[in-house]
Amino acid sequence: MLAEILDDENLIDQMVEGQWALMTTEEGGDILIKSDESSLIYDVCSVIQVVMGLLSKREMVTVNRSGRRSLTPLGRKTLECLRIDFTCLVVKFSAEAFNPYVSAFARAIERLRSDDAFWGVSAYPNNLVMDDAVKTFQILKDEILGADDGGTLKNTLRNSERNARKNLAGLSLYVDALLDRYSRLVVVRVDLRYEIGGVNWKEGSAGIARSDFNNFLRFVKGKRFGKDVCGYVWKLEYGALQGWHYHFLLFLNGARHREDVSIAKELGDAWVEITQGKGCYFNCNARKEKYNKPALGVVSWRDLDKVQNLKMAAGYLAKSDLLIRPNLAGGERALGKGRMPKSHSGKGRPRL
Repeated sequence: MLAEILDDENLIDQMVEGQWALMTTEEGGDILIKSDESSLIYDVCSVIQVVMGLLSKREMVTVNRSGRRSLTPLGRKTLECLRIDFTCLVVKFSAEAFNPYVSAFARAIERLRSDDAFWGVSAYPNNLVMDDAVKTFQILKDEILGADDGGTLKNTLRNSERNARKNLAGLSLYVDALLDRYSRLVVVRVDLRYEIGGVNWKEGSAGIARSDFNNFLRFVKGKRFGKDVCGYVWKLEYGALQGWHYHFLLFLNGARHREDVSIAKELGDAWVEITQGKGCYFNCNARKEKYNKPALGVVSWRDLDKVQNLKMAAGYLAKSDLLIRPNLAGGERALGKGRMPKSHSGKGRPRL
């Protein structure tokens, strides 16, 4: 499953966008601005690929018939990862728990820092001394394989994958159940964040965001939408620049609602009010035509492609935890959904 995620460009792009800064213009519009922290997601993916290669016993250096040594694709990728500033990575994502492969690689780098060969390889990659590279790669390989002694790393990852698959299957069944109960849904997505510097996360941790989001859910399920709320999915994440934030998918009865863009704006405005002006939001429906696999707006049970896209969009929220997940206290959830709808009684599709 992890290999599939690393090959999923749409998922990686969404995670990268999650690190972009959300700014509000003087005209009241919302724009995403690429931040330096967004590149750290690519660093995490690269490190995981390297560790997977090392655990598979793939070679980093090859020797031709004349005895000349050269780097393999894994060797070149490893060389790139040796230059990552892991101190910066840990500080920027202080509220996150990394994939176990990333943690193991970071610990191996700490061991390598005491070896002169490492500094030559990491500081001067364009003037590579092959003897230093071979020595550095061997130490790194020994450290990673040692960390996986008895299958420790792989078992930890398997447990994470098992949880991700369970969440993924649950979300897929949830979408099926909603479309079995309601013939047409209006799907709205808003990303609920905070203005840069609006909250001191070191003091309040995730509790502030959780309290605000609970109030937001009460608004959603209150008088404004009430019984028209068919369901919802939420995901709590942490951004290096803007701290804790929520991705929120709302499913409304398509027989009673149509204007998904204005509904998303209404939800976002409610979030800003609930957070007393400290919050901001991104109206995904206002840009739904930019998505490669459209899943927002009106979704009919007959539109099989859009239904599949919707499942994928919900599934992204479960998959991202295999790379970086919120470091929450025991028992606290980072992913949630509404109640499973009652099955439709009688024959044929429902007329709701």
